[in-house]
Amino acid sequence: MNKLFPLAFLLSVLLFSACQNERSTAKWKRSGQDILIRMPQEPSGLNSLMAFDAYSTTAQRYLYQFLEDMDPRSGELKPQLLEKKPAIEMLENGGVRYDFDMHPKAVWDNGKPVTGEDYLFTLKLIMNPHIPASIFRPYLDFLDRVEIDPENPRHFSVYTKRPYILAEEVITNILPVMPEYKFDPEGIMRNYSLEDLMNPELRKQFEEDEHLQAFAKSFTSDANNRAPEQVGGSGPYRLEEWSEGQRLVFVKKDPWWGDALCPENDLLCAYPPRITIKPIKDPTAAATLIKGQEIDIADLLDPRDFVEMRDDPKLNQIYSFEAPLTLRHYFIYINTRNPKLDDPKVRRALAHLLNTQQIIQDVFYGLGEPVSSPIFPGKDYYAKDLKPIPFDIEQAKVLLSEAGWMDTDGNGIVDKKINGQKVEMELSFLVTPNEPSKQIALLFQENAQKAGVKINIQILDFKAWRQAMNAREYELANGALSYQPVLDDLTQIWHTQSSQAGGMNRTFFGNEESDQLIEEINRTLDKKKRDKLYKIFQHMIYEDQPIINIMTARSRIAIHRRFDAFTSYVPPSYYPMLYRLKDEPQ
Repeated sequence: MNKLFPLAFLLSVLLFSACQNERSTAKWKRSGQDILIRMPQEPSGLNSLMAFDAYSTTAQRYLYQFLEDMDPRSGELKPQLLEKKPAIEMLENGGVRYDFDMHPKAVWDNGKPVTGEDYLFTLKLIMNPHIPASIFRPYLDFLDRVEIDPENPRHFSVYTKRPYILAEEVITNILPVMPEYKFDPEGIMRNYSLEDLMNPELRKQFEEDEHLQAFAKSFTSDANNRAPEQVGGSGPYRLEEWSEGQRLVFVKKDPWWGDALCPENDLLCAYPPRITIKPIKDPTAAATLIKGQEIDIADLLDPRDFVEMRDDPKLNQIYSFEAPLTLRHYFIYINTRNPKLDDPKVRRALAHLLNTQQIIQDVFYGLGEPVSSPIFPGKDYYAKDLKPIPFDIEQAKVLLSEAGWMDTDGNGIVDKKINGQKVEMELSFLVTPNEPSKQIALLFQENAQKAGVKINIQILDFKAWRQAMNAREYELANGALSYQPVLDDLTQIWHTQSSQAGGMNRTFFGNEESDQLIEEINRTLDKKKRDKLYKIFQHMIYEDQPIINIMTARSRIAIHRRFDAFTSYVPPSYYPMLYRLKDEPQ
């Protein structure tokens, strides 16, 4: 034993030295509290009623605040602008009253308090028919009125017509509170009551109202969406610069009203003095920035780059590579109004042509799980009896044939007569320029060809993609939506009233039966009964096949290790305002 000791000691010294040398080569080039974030797309705007893509809503949180917001650590709804949780009272008429108090320290940039008038103004913005807020309106049809205490405008009450499973979430978190003094200095919207704006019998009158039109034109101006001097609210940061395609720079306000309350409420903490967003579409460029230590946070990294960098020991000393469970659903939209796609058998055939397991392994490097429903599989009302549609080219051919699609001219593409004209099964597939979407499209294209379906891939930037989808000018399109860690209100995505241009029901799914089911779910407070209804709805979607489910994924985030950081399943998964510096390695 004694003879072996010197050798063991020598080996331990050599190993220790090697570790020291390796550690010494991994010095941190970046320092300080400022945070530089890579986004794969540029936010489309900073006005919550004009820009509601994931990149925009992430950036808007630096400027605006909600009555209540989701705590990223617990996933619970907590006061942000409010002093405390609302008091709730059931009313004899079947409705509910929610009593709120704005925090006495909450103020706008001009020093004036945030009040119930600002909250009421925000709701009126949603209901102005000339403001493109149609995706929010279906959620508000349960509201009755808002009453503001004339003696104390910080105190206000929201009355509902009926109970609703997401009442508190919608009332407090549907949109951040907008400053009335900034966006409506002449008080135009005060001439209209919320009750009247929500009254369907007065809709035509308001659609022709010149004053509402003029206000909406001013409110939706580019300045109110992008200009540093105009955007901004009660949040901790102001927009200092927006250089299109280059960067957005947010600078911490000094003083800011929330700083004194940070120790008791994380949702009022904002540590970095400066947050800069750099829109970088190219995944290779994003990986190069990380390897060169030129960025602090990067989200939605290319899966292959993420895995390779995560497995690099030296890079792991500089960045933490996080893959938290994400409430994000990947799928393919199908335009069910298109004559080539209006048969569920055709849509099911297309689903059989998508090799989901190959996509998860080859495109996402195993960072995903297949799903068979638009409900997050972690929720207890997810329909587990529904199995993902298997990859099966032969079955796809059978279904296409049953639907009348056959290759009658031997050119390798199936065809069918529609309205007396021979039509070939040639479909356009709209894809945003991120690498996983393009790879999914290419794999789908290759397999579809084997069944006689020709897929033409059309790559559009995010703005053009969104415009095409809002106008319903598509046949197939890549899709990704974030779930929320709350009960699902299916209205926005699946109710027929959301299928109008600009709405989120982009597939035209639905009928009177499905609408009634959605409405019944929304008013059912009994969990056992509600869960059963959720599962019935999922079976309805499964049979109709308005989308092709792919998977739910994990985030792919790199965060510089100088920050005491955390990630969350609550979108957007990273929270730079809450990241403090920790000691650097010596």
